[in-house]
Amino acid sequence: MQTIKGRVREVRRIASPVPEPQALAIADGFFWMSSRGVPTLYRVDPQNWTVEHTESAPGAIWGLAPGPQGLAAVCGVGADDDRYLYHYDFEGGFRADHHALPDLTGAYVAYDDASQLYLLTQWYKKRVIELDDCAKAIRSIETPHELCGICWVDGGFYLLGTDDEDTDEYFVSRLDFGDDAPQIEDVARLGFPGRSVAFEGRHLWSNHRAADEIVGFELP
Repeated sequence: MQTIKGRVREVRRIASPVPEPQALAIADGFFWMSSRGVPTLYRVDPQNWTVEHTESAPGAIWGLAPGPQGLAAVCGVGADDDRYLYHYDFEGGFRADHHALPDLTGAYVAYDDASQLYLLTQWYKKRVIELDDCAKAIRSIETPHELCGICWVDGGFYLLGTDDEDTDEYFVSRLDFGDDAPQIEDVARLGFPGRSVAFEGRHLWSNHRAADEIVGFELP
């Protein structure tokens, strides 16, 4: 049985500038966020933690990630909250073209600079799906936990996951692609029910949605 090293060390915990913070990405010198169920993208200045720009989105934003030309956004559209991949340009806003995600599901997303593929999480199916730019599935990777966040760091990915979303038992795992099968290792306990994970160069960040807070942390 795998032994988890310990709990993350929180370095900052601040009030979220938006209620029920859901999606989180760090790019172009800003924190980019969404509020649960709200079709709006928020650009947050990390110097004073205030919203300095808002933009209407095609649907509620469930996941965000830095991409090659701006942000990738997973949006829920329509009465059934069907999930689509959209692209947001820092200068031009949301592009009109968008692509249906596999099974019209998925929430959190990351971009792999090396393979130029997107990685999409499917929470209850416990898997990550590699996608091309048109959201076509390349392959699926099974994961040990239900997934509530993913981000790219130093050639691999950090995942947030849980076995019971109604507890504080949430985990940080590392996903690496070697020459053989992908390897996933639990590296820390998160200690709170996180939503999304992002990296700003020194620390990982996640939303503590139930507390309306954003948390920066280090791994043990």
